[in-house]
Amino acid sequence: MEYREHGPGGWITVYAQNGVAAGNLLSITETVAFTDLGEDTAYEVRLTAINTGKDALPGSMAGGLEAEVSSLFMIPKTVENAVITGEIFNDDPLNSITVLVTLHEGSTVVAPTLKQLIPPGKSFVYTFEGIPDGRYNVVADNDEYKITESILIKDGINEKVPDIRFAPGKTQSIVTVSAGAPKVAVGGLSELFTDAVLHPQQDREFVANGGTVEIELLAEEASPADMSALDATAAAEGRQSVMYVDLSVLRKYYTGEGLYLSDKDEYLPDLGQKYLDIAVPLPANLRGRTIDAVYRLHGELPVEQLREGDALGGEYFTQDGQYVLLHVNKFSAYDFAMNERALSVSASAGGSVTGTQSGVYLTGDDVYVEAVPSAGSIFTGWTVNGVSIDSNANPASFSMPAGDVSLTANFEPSGYIITARAETPGSFMFLPGGGVKAADLKTGSPGGTISPSGAIGVENGGTRSFAINPSKGYEIFDVRVDGISVGPVTSYTFEDVKADHTIVAWFWSPRSGVDSVGAARPASRAYTITATADPNGSVSPFGIIDVQAGDSVTIAINPARGYHVADVVIDGVSIGYTPAYTFENISADHTLEAVFALNTKVPKTGDETDITLWIMLLINSVMGLLFLFFYGRNRQEAKKGRKPDA
Repeated sequence: MEYREHGPGGWITVYAQNGVAAGNLLSITETVAFTDLGEDTAYEVRLTAINTGKDALPGSMAGGLEAEVSSLFMIPKTVENAVITGEIFNDDPLNSITVLVTLHEGSTVVAPTLKQLIPPGKSFVYTFEGIPDGRYNVVADNDEYKITESILIKDGINEKVPDIRFAPGKTQSIVTVSAGAPKVAVGGLSELFTDAVLHPQQDREFVANGGTVEIELLAEEASPADMSALDATAAAEGRQSVMYVDLSVLRKYYTGEGLYLSDKDEYLPDLGQKYLDIAVPLPANLRGRTIDAVYRLHGELPVEQLREGDALGGEYFTQDGQYVLLHVNKFSAYDFAMNERALSVSASAGGSVTGTQSGVYLTGDDVYVEAVPSAGSIFTGWTVNGVSIDSNANPASFSMPAGDVSLTANFEPSGYIITARAETPGSFMFLPGGGVKAADLKTGSPGGTISPSGAIGVENGGTRSFAINPSKGYEIFDVRVDGISVGPVTSYTFEDVKADHTIVAWFWSPRSGVDSVGAARPASRAYTITATADPNGSVSPFGIIDVQAGDSVTIAINPARGYHVADVVIDGVSIGYTPAYTFENISADHTLEAVFALNTKVPKTGDETDITLWIMLLINSVMGLLFLFFYGRNRQEAKKGRKPDA
């Protein structure tokens, strides 16, 4: 058993059990201590079982990794519960008041009730201890009316609770959460009584005459019609609705005798210049996840989307992974939506994936997948979004990120087959000067052995060696691996086997001159040079030339009369004109091709001067002879006193 901090770091072994005999079943119950773990940190733990036996796998495969189970766990951050403290003032200079203070989550009491008599002009400091993180409503009730304030506790630290002041007159603010609705907390309700529009003069007079005015925030489930309209907008923008709440602000009236005047109820759909801060708790399955959009259906208006962040003021929302805080002044149906993320789950050949399947999910949704190899295959790891990750955890689990995920389980054969054989003689003979003729050879002994032979099983990534041994009177002619010659080697080793292979050995007998594939070639033959020429010339030597490794061979290129060497092509690559070419220190097969072209020159003892030049030289020679002839004749005539010829 090993563990490490979540990521690419090294594994730390905390438990090991060795020496389980083959065929035995072992059940182990062990308590393992993990030490020096950090708070608020994710760790991986894996348990592996290794087969070290030689015969546990079929086909003579060596032992290897048999099974691995891994998991991910989180060390939570240690947070001490908070102490909530606040102060309640009695601003009535004449009368004492008795105040009940309660702590609510939504409209549910979550802490013992405190009761205190407050003399005129005095105050009372209250305390709630051992309160976990969350958003709460502090409600103070003086038996005549209630005042509600909101409080946030995060990491064991609470915000300051606003002072609660009871003044002469009767105004109260309360929060009511109906069944099925989120347990909201609200701040700013009491401030609405300071607004002349929301608490008009007639309400003030009603209070002065002994009545009570109450402002209530009511949280209810959204209606099916509202949810349908909100869903349609979210879906059109690639999001999925995950939570709804219908928020209303209601003004109520009570007589001095406590009679509820229901006919005077008035909804306040728009608070004008006043805003409420409403903390909407996320359900357990959404905590720690991101709400991507908040939509609102307000009256007859089209569905609108709230802006996230308070940088520009006005209405907006913020979030902290536990609550979505609405800073709003309009009250209707609200929809909380998350971006839809595509998950593609697939498997390579050799297995399948169970658990979470391909589909549309939300950021933070839990994904659990298990790679299941088919018979004869092993799981080799995961590919995520096209990148192989350094983990073969199986099964594996993760939370959907803020983006699409393509997940592939990779499999390979648990083992591969190497087919080893020694070939029997064939039915053709290669002649020493080139060419092939039929040879009446009988099928018989290959002339040697390769060991092991046949279909040999090798585990994935394993190593296997083969020995090649000629029979008496035979020698190794060639060994070919996957059809490619590796020479007359006496052994060959396959390493890190990741595919099927073949290895074939051929042998020959120096006495018969015939190898095991019917080739009458000398033992020293290792390579061939194939020399060819077009019909307008020749090469020497010509045809298939047998050579030994390290030899050198020179090939002469001879054009026919009236032709010249136009090009020489070595192993498919042109090297231009050359009268001969030498292959040196030969270590591979080669080819030489000679190409010739018709001359446009007059040859003379090997001179290929242009014919036009020869004609001009001939004319000049003739003119020179004529000049000498007439020059000599004129001199003779002059000596005899005759007039020279013109």
